[in-house]
Amino acid sequence: MAWGVHLYNESVRKPLQQQINFLEAQNKANAKRAADLLAERETANKIAIQNYIDYARSSDEIYTTEIARIRAAANVAGGLRFSDPFGSRCATGQAGKSDPGTPETAPTGRELSSELDAFLRAEASRADEIAAYAQSCHRFVNER
Repeated sequence: MAWGVHLYNESVRKPLQQQINFLEAQNKANAKRAADLLAERETANKIAIQNYIDYARSSDEIYTTEIARIRAAANVAGGLRFSDPFGSRCATGQAGKSDPGTPETAPTGRELSSELDAFLRAEASRADEIAAYAQSCHRFVNER
């Protein structure tokens, strides 16, 4: 009788042991596949991060170059003068050089005063810089 029980136990145990061995092999294969996928994703993430850093640096360099160009153009434009095309001189009034309290840089004809001219030139340069910054932001957001 003991021999019959032993045969019965072996007939039940053998398929179960085969299933266990199969599942353990599958588990090892899945663990290796998961480790490989994780390593692949980590590499892809490192590459993506480096690409983003390079893109951000490139955008900063483009912006810096544009700002330098705008500032150089503002410095070159030093010989230019803004004028009042209608000759109304509303910003400076009708004062001439002979009036007391009139700045020495009072305009003649249709020219604006030196102070107003400098103010307008500075504000135009600042507006150009703000526009360059806005374009840089727009390009940075929309090109990615």
